Parts: sequence; structure tokens; C-alpha cells
Amino acid sequence: MSTKLIPPKGYDTFPVFKAGGMHSISVSKSGTEVPKDFLKAALLAGCVPQDVGYEDEVSVEYGNDTIVYDAVVAILDRDDPEQLDGTGRPTLKAVKAEAGFNVSRLQLDTAWSKVQDSLV
Repeated sequence: MSTKLIPPKGYDTFPVFKAGGMHSISVSKSGTEVPKDFLKAALLAGCVPQDVGYEDEVSVEYGNDTIVYDAVVAILDRDDPEQLDGTGRPTLKAVKAEAGFNVSRLQLDTAWSKVQDSLV
């Protein structure tokens, strides 16, 4: 079973990565049948059901920034030295693997700042 989605507003096509980041699909403006195993990632990335469209866009409470933050916390909780850099901060590679999608350096920096603020 799959659901037909369109990319986030402003995109003609949009890549969606499955957990682990090794497999992806491209969601197009004409509507793409998204398999069940990509559905959560697609919705979290901002894709919307084609029959809903942008005007009635459904907001997703648990967005990418929250996923990156949770990935950083999970890595810190494991305290695996191979997933941390020399300063004790999770590596970008580790955060990408934990989050299940291609995390940007800016997203990691923002999440890291929030984690540090929560410790004060």
C-alpha cells in the first residue's frame, strides 16, 4: 500500500531517504506513489498528500529539527567514542545515521546548541 504525495511547497522534486540513508525516492510535483516504508520520512520532510494539497497543508509536530536533536541526545546517551569528535560532540556522520536522513552541518550545530542550553 502506498500514498500519493507531492513535495514540500516550493519544490518541483524532493528526495526522501529511508532510515539509514541508503535508499531514497524522489517525490515530484505531479504526485508520487510513496511506499509505506518511506511515508513517515516523507511527511516529516514536508511532503503533503496530493489530495490535501498546500492550502490545507497538514502540519507535522515532530519535524526534522526535533529528529536531529533526538539523534544528538541518543548518541550522547550511548557515549560511543567512535561517534563523537575530540570535543565530545557527535560527528555529522553519526547524526546522519541516527536520524535516518541527510542532516546538514547547520542542523547539527542548531541541535548541539539546544543540547548545550538544556544542560545549563
